[in-house]
Amino acid sequence: MKNRSLSWQLLRSVLVIYILITILITSVHIFITYNNSKKNIQSELQNIGNIFEPSLKSAIWHLDEEQIVSVGKSILNMTEIYAVEIRSKENKVLYSEQQLAFEKNEKSEFVHSFDLIYSYNKEDILLAKVTLYSSSELILQMSQVDFFLLILNAMIKSIALVVLFFIVFKNYLKTPLSELLSQVSKIKEKEQIKNKLNVQFEEKNELSLLQDRFNELIEYIKSEEQLKLDLVNSQKEKLEIEVAKRTEELSKTITQLKAKDVMLQQQTRLAALGEMIGNIAHQWRQPLSVITTASSGLQMKKEYGFLEDKDIDNTNNLILKNADFLSKTIDNFRNFFQFDNSQKTLFDVKKSIENTAEIVRASYDNHFIKLDLNLQENIITFGNENLFSQIVLNILSNAKDALLQNNIENKKVLIKLVQDKNKIIVKIRDNAKGIPKDIINKVFDPYFTTKHKSQGTGLGLYMSMQIIQTHFSGTLFVSNYQTIEDTGACFEITFLQQKQS
Repeated sequence: MKNRSLSWQLLRSVLVIYILITILITSVHIFITYNNSKKNIQSELQNIGNIFEPSLKSAIWHLDEEQIVSVGKSILNMTEIYAVEIRSKENKVLYSEQQLAFEKNEKSEFVHSFDLIYSYNKEDILLAKVTLYSSSELILQMSQVDFFLLILNAMIKSIALVVLFFIVFKNYLKTPLSELLSQVSKIKEKEQIKNKLNVQFEEKNELSLLQDRFNELIEYIKSEEQLKLDLVNSQKEKLEIEVAKRTEELSKTITQLKAKDVMLQQQTRLAALGEMIGNIAHQWRQPLSVITTASSGLQMKKEYGFLEDKDIDNTNNLILKNADFLSKTIDNFRNFFQFDNSQKTLFDVKKSIENTAEIVRASYDNHFIKLDLNLQENIITFGNENLFSQIVLNILSNAKDALLQNNIENKKVLIKLVQDKNKIIVKIRDNAKGIPKDIINKVFDPYFTTKHKSQGTGLGLYMSMQIIQTHFSGTLFVSNYQTIEDTGACFEITFLQQKQS
């Protein structure tokens, strides 16, 4: 911001206002003068016509063309006229001429026409029609001197007033104010209570009063400084005691929060473990049934004497195949429950979602839930795959519970994976009629659940939100959707693709 003195700003404001007023008054004066000239020009044209009418009548009556031209030129020499036209009663041009500096225009602002009527034997005879032309441009030329004098007068007054204002402002405002400001600027910050202003003024005015009030302020500051110093020392001691107390309380609170966070994670793990036990039961039910049936069939064939070597081989292969499936199931669940949250690796997001889907596949099939996957290929990121799988698993478990709770007939869940530049987006959508508007903003709160207390802890989505924010710097968002076919909830997981550093 530019520094400009108050006196200069005041002087400039006064001068600008005066100049604007002067310009306005001068413009009004010029306008009035111009309008008066316009009002007078029409009567002047009529007077000119009256003066030259007898001469023109005589010249035209006697058919004296030389006299007609002479009278026409005399009219054209008049200051107010720039063109003259004389036409006979048969509309024949008897005389027409104009000044070279002007162009005759039928739409001229000022036109005066009159008929030349000659009385002969008490009978009026129309001899000709005379038209006189004048214009605003001609009026301006005639008034140039008046306009110039008006403008010159305004300029001389303005210059004189500027000089007068400058002298007055300099002597009575700028000089004393500059000296006052100079002394104020010399007061050092640490010594301001010891110094006073001492500018000499010829008489009492606003600046001298300002100096007095400033000196009074210095005295007030001097008296208050010691009080403030004592108060600061007292408050400092109290603040140190309060800070020490608050620090101790904060330390205890942090410890409690850490313990609570660990407890929440453990509760979430236990809840997920209970869910997994149910999934394991669903995964094992069919292979165990196959093994039991094969073993029973083999025993019956032996009892009835129909047992052959190929039956033993087929049954053995069938049992080994299903036993291998059971072993792989155990490995999948063991990998899912790795408790090292700090371990990060490069993992394929598509394969991670597919593996998680396989964990719940048997449970979904058992409840006739159709699980569709629409996953983009080759999306690799660096992070904790186990934690990512836990988020997907929590949402899939909640989707299953919502479908069962609302008794949906054609149960469907869709998982869609896409990559937009460096942003990875996972959408998990069900058709369980959506989440009520009054609770949709609470689903990520800790301990909030719509299930019976024996069926849910209310920590799954809360921990999923914490994981995506803390470990993936992403977001987890839920919204309801509605199409022609379905209505439900859509959970959207968004995070940036990370590269191994």
